[in-house]
Amino acid sequence: MKMLSARVWLLGVSIAAASCVSNKGLGQLDPADASGSAGAPGKEDASAPMGGSGGGTAGTAGAAGTGGAVGAAGAVGIAGVTGMGGAGGQGGAPPPSRCDYPPGAGQLTAPAATETVILGRIARFLNDSADVPAGVTASQTTAATPAWAAGIATRILDDHAAQATEAPGLVRFLSSWLKIQAAASGTPAHTWVGKLVDPNATLTTLFTAKTSDPHRNGIFTDSQWLSMYTGISGRGQWLAETVFCAPSVGSVPIGLAPLSSGPGTRRQRLAAALTPNCMGCHNQTDPAGFSLEHFDERGAYRDTDNGKPVDSTGTLLPPLPGLTFKSIDDLAPQMATSCVVALCFTNSMMGDAFAAASDMSADLGFTKQEASQVATAFASSNFSIRALMKAIVSTPSFLRGPASP
Repeated sequence: MKMLSARVWLLGVSIAAASCVSNKGLGQLDPADASGSAGAPGKEDASAPMGGSGGGTAGTAGAAGTGGAVGAAGAVGIAGVTGMGGAGGQGGAPPPSRCDYPPGAGQLTAPAATETVILGRIARFLNDSADVPAGVTASQTTAATPAWAAGIATRILDDHAAQATEAPGLVRFLSSWLKIQAAASGTPAHTWVGKLVDPNATLTTLFTAKTSDPHRNGIFTDSQWLSMYTGISGRGQWLAETVFCAPSVGSVPIGLAPLSSGPGTRRQRLAAALTPNCMGCHNQTDPAGFSLEHFDERGAYRDTDNGKPVDSTGTLLPPLPGLTFKSIDDLAPQMATSCVVALCFTNSMMGDAFAAASDMSADLGFTKQEASQVATAFASSNFSIRALMKAIVSTPSFLRGPASP
């Protein structure tokens, strides 16, 4: 698969990780490390996780953001995302976006490719294959339009939903997003991809959908995924970097394998093991990991840890939004309607779609403005997964013609 062009918008910026050296036995990093009548007003100050050169834009009723990190080369992230009105709407009008994303710059105006070319790109994005779906036709001379591309994506997804089949491209995306191998059947990607092709699927579906186990709601409680990220810090780092697009803390030794035994709970042992030099990284990673403490290293549910009640409460700290929670069952719904998370998820899926859709004659990449527009469509649709995919294939960059020789 070709690498995305340099024009792809990278949200996360790397920062130098603080040294976290302790003589108390910290281990290594974990492996693989629609609409209602009236929505609630937005209140999220979503600036910090995205990075930026001057801090964040305040939410409508919130204080100004603490400011994002600037990359070593001065790369600037998003200035901020302002919380707006809820996802309501009246009289059949489309619901207003609850997220106010900066417009960005760099809208592409290149001529569109033919329907045949775009059909191949959409097939590679959604089906992980250039093979044309049965019964779908395309012109070799007519330029593809956004409406036509969205219709093709809908047709492919409807076929999978009707036949209860996987969309292989979405298995690829989820596997990449979860940082797991896609090949093995029964992985979380295979388990959850069927929910994403449903026309009514939203980010809330992925993050909170109930399973046959009353203790497991949403993809973050999948036992296989949990068993791959075994420690508080490893789980928290994945959530911070992958779900919020927070700046990476790098390969800091924040795993907890040597702390799996001893007095107190695992969370208490972690707190006792940390030195002041560790806190910069652990303040970013650990609170999100606390939300999953009802699941042990193997992903098994528990109410007690070493004979003491599990404490899965916490509050996310900068650069993440200050969400307070009792457990993942409380945090996941908040993440599913977070403007920061929606923008991060948008960029993750766009990056995967453009990489998969690249053909030999076009090095595909998208602009900041397109990412903001797609994220706005995503938020305005009450975070509909179907709307997100249709918006991606309708962007000028996805539809543009082959590059000149």
